[in-house]
Amino acid sequence: MKVSISWLKELVKINISEKELVNLLPLRSISIKEVTDNFIELDMKGYNRADLLSLRGVAMEIGAVTGSEILFDDEDVTLSTNVLTTSVSIENPELAPLYIIAKIEELKVGPSGQKTIKKLSDSGIRTINNVADITNLIMVEYGQPMHAFDAKAVKNETIIVRVAKIGEKITTLDGKTRNLENSNLLITDSQNALGIAGVMGGKDSEITDSTNTILLEAAIFDSANIRNTAQQLGLTSEASKRFQHGLTKKRLLQALASAIEMYEGLGGRLTALTI
Repeated sequence: MKVSISWLKELVKINISEKELVNLLPLRSISIKEVTDNFIELDMKGYNRADLLSLRGVAMEIGAVTGSEILFDDEDVTLSTNVLTTSVSIENPELAPLYIIAKIEELKVGPSGQKTIKKLSDSGIRTINNVADITNLIMVEYGQPMHAFDAKAVKNETIIVRVAKIGEKITTLDGKTRNLENSNLLITDSQNALGIAGVMGGKDSEITDSTNTILLEAAIFDSANIRNTAQQLGLTSEASKRFQHGLTKKRLLQALASAIEMYEGLGGRLTALTI
């Protein structure tokens, strides 16, 4: 986990020097793998610390270790459902106990600003575009992976969460075709697979320069299923690392509210929400 130093300081008012912090963390909390002017890389090997897979979690840890002031609220969030709903069908609810789709329209895809690019770069994540980058910003800060599907690529804007059929395949965002097993959980529409749940999205529904409407997925998936799928496919991602450690509804709702606000900052408009 690469922790952006400048971003971290937006979340916690660190009351000791960076050098003191780097020396203190391995004694009180977690080992450190690398330190640069831009980031501190935590050594997660051997630690079952899902909370440290988010900047907010790291900020809280530093606050506890050093007595530093936390600069954000950690309150429960209630999302307004005073909007239309999209069509979502969960065929395997035990594998997707919480699944939310937010439809956001009137977006314009372009490059992200320099502040966003630096935050992602310091976190070891490459920038893609302003729409896709928001999902990665949210994942790093909250530890909650999200995925944005181009609504035009989703037949009838209908989402189905189901396990793969025997012999089914999908081409993922990395351009590779994956042979699936019927234990793998998929996000699909009525005809095609759109992504491997909790692991990686599909190439055919990725955000492009022509995207103006997205279906934003925020979910909690069964951690054991995600772990097994990632291992079976040899496809470990930043998302799967977090899903397989387990997520909480409280943090998901916080993350989704923040994501919607960020998309509205791009001129987007929330028009449907399915919980």
